Amino acid sequence: MSQCANIKRFKGSTKPYQIVIKKNNVPTNINGWTFYLTIKTQPSDSDEDAVINKKVTEHPQASDGIAQFDFDSEEVNLSGNYFYSIDFKDNEGNQDVLFFGKIKFISTLRNERN
Repeated sequence: MSQCANIKRFKGSTKPYQIVIKKNNVPTNINGWTFYLTIKTQPSDSDEDAVINKKVTEHPQASDGIAQFDFDSEEVNLSGNYFYSIDFKDNEGNQDVLFFGKIKFISTLRNERN
């Protein structure tokens, strides 16, 4: 079941974004699953025009159901509002959208990061 969730992140934040997959409140082993994070200016933009388009197939904590998206500071050097979705494809070929909504990148009060 897809869930609409709006997200706020700080501009330039390299903190990983994690999601936990559970069934009946028990973590699901996601070994062999693929997760996709797509961030676009407009929902109608092509995937090639996405500002961020990540595909994750390696899950160090797969047995705990944890998928993680890592970022470098350049790719999240964004400001303002965007649209996102997190999709998956499991090891049996099932696929769906897990989360979707708006993501807002906000500036920090501190300008220097040295």
